[in-house]
Amino acid sequence: MLKKFNKMSLIVMVIILSFAGIANAMNLDVGLKGFGGLAGGTTDTSAKTGKIGYAAGGGLILNFYAVDLGKMSVGLSYGLEYLYLAYTSETTITTPPTVLTADVSYSYLKIPLTVKGAFHVRDNLIITGDAGTFFGVFVGGKSDNTFDPSIGQDGEADLDKDTTYTLDIGLRFAAGVEIGITENMKLSPGVLFDFGLRDTSKDDELSPSSKDTFWEFNAFIGLVYRLF
Repeated sequence: MLKKFNKMSLIVMVIILSFAGIANAMNLDVGLKGFGGLAGGTTDTSAKTGKIGYAAGGGLILNFYAVDLGKMSVGLSYGLEYLYLAYTSETTITTPPTVLTADVSYSYLKIPLTVKGAFHVRDNLIITGDAGTFFGVFVGGKSDNTFDPSIGQDGEADLDKDTTYTLDIGLRFAAGVEIGITENMKLSPGVLFDFGLRDTSKDDELSPSSKDTFWEFNAFIGLVYRLF
């Protein structure tokens, strides 16, 4: 897990340094945020269903505004986030006839990359919007299984690279406001929606072949500081 975290941190540092030479020509914000909300899974087979669970996490944000169009500023937003999500899934199999239930939890490191717009309502109030993508690296998880003991599928098990794909990719949309606290410091509440596009769970011998993805709808709160 530490090795994966170091790789993700290195990627973010490269992103920061790659823009260092032009930072003085842009508006650069840096901040921290925490978030929490609802999470669940989607699948392309009717044999699987699930119950909505929850998500929580937080991380670093970097906003580069490169273009000013009147009251509107447009740029890019990057970040490094830690995500924890948990929900319940149920799989119906025919041989032997049974329903396999699992309370699953996953941890990811995420890098969001979005186009960001900021509309300056007044000096101490800004409305923001983001649209783009995210890249996630799986770092661990658990599955508490309530299956048929006669087929050896009951109890808690670790999720790893043998059960879960390492890389997740998806779409991100966010909306929020920034409220001025001081000249350079802003409080930033809002909401964000992530929708995964890549299969996350590897099919086992019992379950039908399927493409399984995640989604999250979170409320967030952050502090943003204007560096330049």
